[in-house]
Amino acid sequence: MPSRKTFLVLLSVLLLPAPLAAQRMERAFPSSADALVELRNQAGRVLVHGWDRPNVLVVYDRRSRSTDVHFDEGANRLLIHTQVLQGDIQASERVVDFEIWMPAAASLDLHLDVGEVEVDGLRDTTKVETVAAAVVLREVQGTIQVTTTSGPVSVTESAGRLNVVSVSGDLRFVNTPGRFLAARTASGSIHLEGALLDGGDYELSSHEGAIELWLPANASFELFARSLQGKVTNSFPLRPKSRGRLPPPNHARSLLGTVQSGAALLRASSFSGNISIEKR
Repeated sequence: MPSRKTFLVLLSVLLLPAPLAAQRMERAFPSSADALVELRNQAGRVLVHGWDRPNVLVVYDRRSRSTDVHFDEGANRLLIHTQVLQGDIQASERVVDFEIWMPAAASLDLHLDVGEVEVDGLRDTTKVETVAAAVVLREVQGTIQVTTTSGPVSVTESAGRLNVVSVSGDLRFVNTPGRFLAARTASGSIHLEGALLDGGDYELSSHEGAIELWLPANASFELFARSLQGKVTNSFPLRPKSRGRLPPPNHARSLLGTVQSGAALLRASSFSGNISIEKR
């Protein structure tokens, strides 16, 4: 499993100056609104934008002629994948940077081993899988699934059904007004900031990392929060589930109760990390 140090070393490779053999190319493909765009890349920076045109525009920059880019077109499907032509090349020569414009209603399936991913403006199904790549999503809607090993994930101004899993990456969610969010990481931290929707289901889990929530003062939710070895702190008035009990303290190893009318369901769990629920 790549460590945070390994992730930074791998990422630094992408910042090296491109060799003289680098080539910037552009390809355009007709596309329907419900098409699927797939990208398989070993290393590089990938930018994906949603737009309202019925085609896919791919601009890519190879750092070396030792790596090639292939395009396979099918019915409502475009597969873009890189191939290393020589097995003994340096890591920097495997890098291919992409910038892709695709119909906003189309689906994206993206795999990147090392580098950076930024996606904005899509509104159907977005799937991103990385090994040691940072992931940033902005203004994305629909079904969102992100899986990383060591890369951090940031999701802002996005709504839909979010499912984000990482082994050691930090997860950050700001203004994500969807009704379903599942975020899990083994050793990274989780930060959630923004409103909870009525009827929403939010589940946050980190084995070792801290979980931090900043919610509006008028937030309404059922709270189930527990850390086996850490501390749970809460700044909202909480009515305990069992009648006749004293009000729960503002910090404990577990808290269970209702805030306001309990319009949303909020679950946070950790083995050794601290959990905090704060008013913003």
